[in-house]
Amino acid sequence: MKSIIPEIIVIDDAPDAANDFAALIEAQTGLKVQPFMNHQELLDFVSHVYVKIAILDQVMPEIRGTELFEEIRKINPNIKAIMLTGEATKEEVAKAMNSGFSLYLSKGDISLLPHKVLEIYTEYELSISKDLRNKVKTELFPFWKRFFSPYSLVSCTPYGPQRIAKEGEPILDIYEGEEKEWNSNLTIENRINIEERSEKKLETEFSVSTEWIKDLAAKINSSIATQFSKQFSLTTQQNTSQRRTYRIPQPTGGAGISVSRRVIEQFPIFQYYHVVIQKVCRWCKQTKSISIIVSKQTNRVKTQQTDYLSDNTKKVIDLGIHGVSKLVNPRD
Repeated sequence: MKSIIPEIIVIDDAPDAANDFAALIEAQTGLKVQPFMNHQELLDFVSHVYVKIAILDQVMPEIRGTELFEEIRKINPNIKAIMLTGEATKEEVAKAMNSGFSLYLSKGDISLLPHKVLEIYTEYELSISKDLRNKVKTELFPFWKRFFSPYSLVSCTPYGPQRIAKEGEPILDIYEGEEKEWNSNLTIENRINIEERSEKKLETEFSVSTEWIKDLAAKINSSIATQFSKQFSLTTQQNTSQRRTYRIPQPTGGAGISVSRRVIEQFPIFQYYHVVIQKVCRWCKQTKSISIIVSKQTNRVKTQQTDYLSDNTKKVIDLGIHGVSKLVNPRD
């Protein structure tokens, strides 16, 4: 059964061309294709969906196809690519083939595109199937439950750099003249987060329930915590507390600008993972693999101090990234 999630992407700065190429491939191969006109939107899509083939126009206003392929491979190193040429030079074509493109195709021969895509798609499926067979799999459920849930964890690898949360948790909020007991508590959540797109993918491709996904998340979480134990808390919560009495220091020597309010926040840091799960049919023994993106909170945080000054301006001070057990010291 073909995936209903696009596994092939095509980009061309001419909207009609991108849509026409996608429609041509879908009509003659049955494979799902997603067209793009903007390379940033394409990169965002690739970061959330496991794409198998990228068809890239070489000459575009903002980026060359070879440069875009380099960016795509940083996200998905296994992806295959076809260069579409219209105005590309011989040197660019040679660079494309040396940098990992599977082939190049002139736009004058666009009628051959579906056939070429199907060839590369088949090669990709065979190579990935071979790799998956050679990997040591981790059964996700106990023996008595595997008959109804024949799923295994094939691989779990870090996906990109660690990311800092956009919203922080205030650990100190004090006004000039106040004196506060500073009791900093930080909770580390020992669970993984499955992105909404990945949840939809599991529900669609594997036809599983929300409760099954929660059960699966717990199994993946256990596997990640075991493999990368130094990055995470193995308990349900990890509270770090520091009790101090604090007052905003007053400026010395004259009527200088003072701090009227000081806020210190801690921003959790997350690591993302690319997870491949495999299902084996009990009756026909066919296997089906699916990839999803999950995230997990690490044992490190970024701390930031914001001073609201008496002249109605504010100053933001980066207090650095550190482990949760480190005491946070304001800067004056």
